[in-house]
Amino acid sequence: MGGEIDVVVVGAGQAGLAVSHELTRADVAHVVLERDTVAASWRGRWDSFCLVTPNDSILLPGGAYDGADPHGYLPRDDVVAHLERYAAGFGAPVRTGVQVRSLRRGGDGTLTLGTDDGAISARAVVVATGAYPRAHRPDWVSSVPERLPVLDAADYRNPSTLPPGGVVVVGSGQTGCQLAEELHLAGRHVVRARAVGSAPDRRARHRSGSRASRRISPTISPVRWSSVTTAGRCSGAGSGQGGRRAGCPSPRCRTRRRSTPSDATTWTCTVSGR
Repeated sequence: MGGEIDVVVVGAGQAGLAVSHELTRADVAHVVLERDTVAASWRGRWDSFCLVTPNDSILLPGGAYDGADPHGYLPRDDVVAHLERYAAGFGAPVRTGVQVRSLRRGGDGTLTLGTDDGAISARAVVVATGAYPRAHRPDWVSSVPERLPVLDAADYRNPSTLPPGGVVVVGSGQTGCQLAEELHLAGRHVVRARAVGSAPDRRARHRSGSRASRRISPTISPVRWSSVTTAGRCSGAGSGQGGRRAGCPSPRCRTRRRSTPSDATTWTCTVSGR
């Protein structure tokens, strides 16, 4: 496959495809190299994954959302389908199954990419492989008792894939909230750990920015395995009035309590932070 081309885009996710769309419009010769397939990172999300931004905020150049549910939240498979249609719509020159191994600049300024399918020379290279390609495990994970399984969120698929018992979900962003919600609805005892700092509610057009935020119960901060400091967090989104939800242990996070999981030998720690 080697040779020369004006521009090489590395990665066929939404960023790489958007760059390819604009290069196509400008009639710039280019190729998009992808080690897996289009939208590969989205395909690897857990089974019930959905976006936390409304569909009408999908504004890819030439690929804005035009479906029947602009205020909904696309699930994983629909995100993949949207990106596949987007790539096909303008004929993105994607070459899948090509791993880029190296990138070097020559004395004349030419860039050379070493790939599994030969070397490619380019005038410019756009790296669009994403901000979080590798899961991050904080240093404290090494202190978790060996009897407690630890799973990176990237490896989670659904509640049935976890051992029986309670689950500590570490991280209160999009991933942590969605996993905590799903596990709670599946009947698991869930404790959600968050950073010490507060996080504002995310909203779009007076709607909750995350469906997961509507049912999230206690959080813990910081993470301790012998005695967990728990603080109730309630976004109020579920009540529709911005007030306290039935069953929430705290009116707007003002009440703090101490809690130690009673079934500590059967808990699973799911790390969702990056």
